[in-house]
Amino acid sequence: MPNWFKKILGGKDEPAPAEDGDLFPTESPAFLADPYPFYEKLRKEHPVYRTADGVWVLSRYADIKEALDHEFLGNRPSRFSTLHPSKADKFVCANLANNILPFLDGPIHKEHRRHVAKVFTKEMKAIVPQLDALAEEAVADLPLEFEVIEDLGHPFAIKVICTILGIPVDPKLRDWSSSFIYLFTKIPSAEVREQIDEHLTQFRDWLRDYMKGDNLTGVIAGFKELVDEGELSEIVAIDSMILLFADGLENVDSGIGTAVLLFAQHPEEWQKLCNDESLLDTAPAECLRYDSPAHFIARTCLEDFEWLGQEFKKDITVILLLASSSRDSEVFENPDTFDIARSHNPHLSFGQGKHSCLGGKLVELELRAILGALRKATTTFELKNEITWQNRKGHRWMEKGIFARTPAN
Repeated sequence: MPNWFKKILGGKDEPAPAEDGDLFPTESPAFLADPYPFYEKLRKEHPVYRTADGVWVLSRYADIKEALDHEFLGNRPSRFSTLHPSKADKFVCANLANNILPFLDGPIHKEHRRHVAKVFTKEMKAIVPQLDALAEEAVADLPLEFEVIEDLGHPFAIKVICTILGIPVDPKLRDWSSSFIYLFTKIPSAEVREQIDEHLTQFRDWLRDYMKGDNLTGVIAGFKELVDEGELSEIVAIDSMILLFADGLENVDSGIGTAVLLFAQHPEEWQKLCNDESLLDTAPAECLRYDSPAHFIARTCLEDFEWLGQEFKKDITVILLLASSSRDSEVFENPDTFDIARSHNPHLSFGQGKHSCLGGKLVELELRAILGALRKATTTFELKNEITWQNRKGHRWMEKGIFARTPAN
C-alpha cells in the first residue's frame, strides 16, 4: 500500500479494484492506443470508480458537469502532491503552480481570473481577424508529404500565441512549455522534476527580461500595466503568461494533429467539409468532442462529503474524464460516430464555469482557420505511419503523424 494512502486511511485496508481488474490502466499500451473502450466500460459498469490507490474516477457527463462546479471539489493541489503550497519554497514547479489559475480557488482565483481574462480576451479578439491569413500562410508552405505537428500544427500555433502575448518566437520556448505541462500530469521522477524546475526558472527569467523592454505589445504589455498599477504582482503576471503560452501551444498543435488524423480516418467527412464550407462552423467542435487533446483533469476534495452514493474524504483526488463525457450516449446521439455536421455538441473539453479554459474559444477558432485553409488546398489525406501516443496522463498527444495530401486544383 502506498505510504500516502496509509496516511489518508489511518491504517485501514485499501479499497480493492473492481472484480474485473483495473478499469483505468493509464500506463497500459492498450489504454494509450485507445482509451475509449475503457471509458465506455467505466460509464456503464463503474461510473464512480475507486482505483486501488484511492483515487476516484468519474466518467459520466452529468457527474462530471456537476463536479466542475462542485462546492467541495477544488483546484488546489492535494497535500500529497509535489505542487502543494507547503512545497512552494522548495520546488519551482510548486511555487509557480500556486500562482496560476488552474490551481487556485476562492477569492484569489476570482481576482486573478478577472485580471488575466480582461487582458487575454482583448488580445484574443484582436487576433481573430488575422487567423485565416495566418492559417493560409502555414498551409501554403506545407509539403505534399508532411509531419502534422512539426510542419503544420506547431508553426501555426506558436505564431498565434506569441502574437497574442506580444513576445518573439524563440526555439527555447518549446522545451520550456513541455516542462510546464508536467504540472498537469504525473512527474515521473526527481530527475524530471529538477529539469522542470530548471526550465521554469529559465522561462521566468526570459519573460522578466523581456518585460523590461520598451514598446511592449499584446498580453505582456497589458500585464506590465497591471503590475505597474499594483493590480498584479510581477511573478503572478510572469507565471500567468507561461500558462497562457503553454495552453495556447501544446493543446492547439496537438488538436490540429488529431483533427487531420480524424479526417484521414474518415475521408467521407473530409469530402463533406470540402463540399460545404458552412460545416466549418461545426467541424472544430466535433473534432474536440470526438478526440480532444485534453482527456482528463483532477480536482481535490476540500473536505469530507457524501455524493453519488459514496463518501469522499478530504484531500483525495477526483479524476474527471472529460473525454469520456464526450462519448456519453445520454447526451450525444451516436457518440462513437465522427459527424462534423453534429449540431448539438455541448462537449466539456474546456471545462465550464469559473474554472473553464480562457482560451477554449480560441482553440476552436484556430482549428476552424486551419481546416478552412486546408480545404482550399487539399482534396484527400492519407496516413503514412502508425500513430503512437505520448504517455502523458491527462493528455492525448500523438508522437508523430506523417500524412500525404492530394493538392486541390
